[in-house]
Amino acid sequence: MFSISGLHYCHITTLIKEAFESPISKNFHLSPFKLFRKLPDSEDSDCVYTKIYNSDVLLDEHNKVQRFPTGDPTCKHKKVVAALMFWLDTTHLATFGTAKMWPIYLLFGNLSKYIQCQPNSGAMKHLAYIPLLPNSFQDKLKSFHHKWDTQKKNILTHCQQELMHTVWKFILDEDFLYAYTYGIVVQSLDGIERWVYPHILTYLADYPEKYIFILLLFPFVLSLTVPFRVLLATICDKGLCPCLCCLIPKLKMDRVGHLANAKIRNDQAHKYLDIKESVKNAQKAIYKQGAPISGVYV
Repeated sequence: MFSISGLHYCHITTLIKEAFESPISKNFHLSPFKLFRKLPDSEDSDCVYTKIYNSDVLLDEHNKVQRFPTGDPTCKHKKVVAALMFWLDTTHLATFGTAKMWPIYLLFGNLSKYIQCQPNSGAMKHLAYIPLLPNSFQDKLKSFHHKWDTQKKNILTHCQQELMHTVWKFILDEDFLYAYTYGIVVQSLDGIERWVYPHILTYLADYPEKYIFILLLFPFVLSLTVPFRVLLATICDKGLCPCLCCLIPKLKMDRVGHLANAKIRNDQAHKYLDIKESVKNAQKAIYKQGAPISGVYV
């Protein structure tokens, strides 16, 4: 067991209460809606998607939470969804040097993107700062891992994956899980109390942490939708099949969006075995037998 110090994070429920009680909450769209554009010289109209709060996903989630239980069954406050949007990327702290940080930012999809992009709006919240693996950690691994010289890169990547999952266990704490299921009562700046249900709508990151999904995600690791993430989803960096949902190779990625694409995704869908048992076998091979992390068995 090796302890990694330096994790700084806020509780998601604390940031939600802070946002709803701040002046920026006056710009929140708590009731999602559909937006239509009327076609010229025609009676037809097209549905337009411009913001999170006029997307089908948030509309569906808003309708679902109306049937969710509350922490107080006798309370008749209005139920709303706090559309959470996460952004993660490694940030260099200086023009010269190697100092860097790994921040996680939180935005609310209930806000217009034009307000979110204003530098002084206060729309972006600092959720966490993930610590990096210190040099002392590498020195300790080198002292007892008999395949360190040949597997250094893969071992460090694996440790970063484990660190990332562990950090999210801290962030998605019991308070968040309770709020997701039963909601929390928050009094907005307008003086009205509401049941707020925090739901994760988007998670955006940069390559090689690239992992983008626009559908609801919960539990955090089990409901992967459009994954391209290396560190979080543990897919192979520069692998032949970048999607966890299907086995479409990179050479056919240009067909995404075609009518035949849905059929290809269904015909070549991943068929997972017992995931928990597979994970246990892989961990046993890595930690006890010293099997190569990028090897055929693992």
